[in-house]
Amino acid sequence: MKIVSIDIETTGLDINLCQVIEIGAVIEDPVNIVPLEELPEFRAMLHYDTLHWEEVAQGLHKESGLLEEWEAAKAQGLLTQPEKVASMFRSFLIENGFVPGDEGQVVILAAGKNFTRFDRPRLEKLPEWKANIRFHNWAYDPCAYYIDVKTDQKPPDLKECKRRAGLIETKVIHKAVPDAKAIIELLRIKNIY
Repeated sequence: MKIVSIDIETTGLDINLCQVIEIGAVIEDPVNIVPLEELPEFRAMLHYDTLHWEEVAQGLHKESGLLEEWEAAKAQGLLTQPEKVASMFRSFLIENGFVPGDEGQVVILAAGKNFTRFDRPRLEKLPEWKANIRFHNWAYDPCAYYIDVKTDQKPPDLKECKRRAGLIETKVIHKAVPDAKAIIELLRIKNIY
């Protein structure tokens, strides 16, 4: 069964006010492992007339360069309308071997750090998402493989998971595709499939 590692970048944490500005995904086929840079990639930056920022998120995306990238893409007319992104993602999945079910949705097993509590609800709020994509109830979260329940006071963040995995580069990029690849890298290190 293929795994789709998904990451989103948002304008903040408030699900009712803040917006998804970037979606990134990579497809992992546990039967046919390829180098991370060869994984099929999906990326979309979403268009909004006005962004509703929380200060911390805005600072984070300025530092990562995503905000500048988003503004340049907007100026060039390269952003995706939120109502089109779900069908684009569905097409990407079909092009990479996924088959729609009887109701037309593509069903995926997702992976991501805190995916079920953060990314999934925000994706499902996007127009037409549920008509095009359905997630399995279960998802891979690398935290489950890197947490020390005897000593941790809270689940490790992505940076700490990378450190515990022994990766030299532990910086979290805060761009969707590189962070989605980091999830696959962490799962591979633990040999979970």
